[in-house]
Amino acid sequence: MKKISCASNGFTLVELLMAVLILGFTLTGLLQVFIRCSTLAGIAQEKSCIMSILQSQMEDIHERDYADLVALYAATASGEPAETFPLAPLTGMGVVYITRFTAGDDDLLQIKIVGSWIGQEGRVFGEDINRDGIEDAGEDVDGDGDLSSIATVMSLIALRI
Repeated sequence: MKKISCASNGFTLVELLMAVLILGFTLTGLLQVFIRCSTLAGIAQEKSCIMSILQSQMEDIHERDYADLVALYAATASGEPAETFPLAPLTGMGVVYITRFTAGDDDLLQIKIVGSWIGQEGRVFGEDINRDGIEDAGEDVDGDGDLSSIATVMSLIALRI
């Protein structure tokens, strides 16, 4: 009589199902990381584009005559933005604020340019939620009196004698 051996050299069905389950969880986690990294790369690209536009606007302001800037500041002393401009090609608005660096001194002006835009998946970057360049009720979240954003360029401009 021949003995039949029950020795198992393969995997059982339960072991195979557990391996597939672990592999599925691992691949799902990696896929979520990939998707998040793609989203962050898109946000970084948008912010880079916005910062380039804001810096270009700042260069244009630096080329202006100082007397024109003082006149523009006098017209906006109430805290309203001095200028607004579209942030093409993205859907957004840039805002220019001109303030005195020190109270009562018109020889040194602070220029602040803020960009607010709507990014991927409808997320709004900056406090200007409706992207009209005007601070509306409820938009000044940090309470500093003007619109703020992660895309901000600031500079001081002095009167040259």
